[in-house]
Amino acid sequence: MKISHILIILAVFVTGCSVQNDSDISFQSSLMGHAVKKGTGVAVEDGDSITLHHVLRTQEGEIIDSTHDRDQPIPVTIGFGQVGETIEQELVGMKLGEKKTISVPSSEVSHLLKGKTYTDTLVYEIELVAIR
Repeated sequence: MKISHILIILAVFVTGCSVQNDSDISFQSSLMGHAVKKGTGVAVEDGDSITLHHVLRTQEGEIIDSTHDRDQPIPVTIGFGQVGETIEQELVGMKLGEKKTISVPSSEVSHLLKGKTYTDTLVYEIELVAIR
């Protein structure tokens, strides 16, 4: 086995990237999500229309945006980039009632920052309240 093949295999194992051939390596999203509460029923798929609550906060706990505060969950159709491609990847597979916390770069949620600039990673909490 060539050294280049060993390095590619090691890169796949360590970073979680996918390899189509020796010259094509694509890395997965930098988001790190984990379920806080498991959901039930059918999982969200590409093309589904869903409704979700979210809270966006700094790592120190400052709330930047919250649909709970407005008592208005937001509608999202998966696959249209309404919440950003990488956040959509976290939504796919969620089930009704599931809550998930995602560490997300501020650039991924710039539409929610209300003109403020944040350079740190932010905490994005999402709760799936409906699948249509």
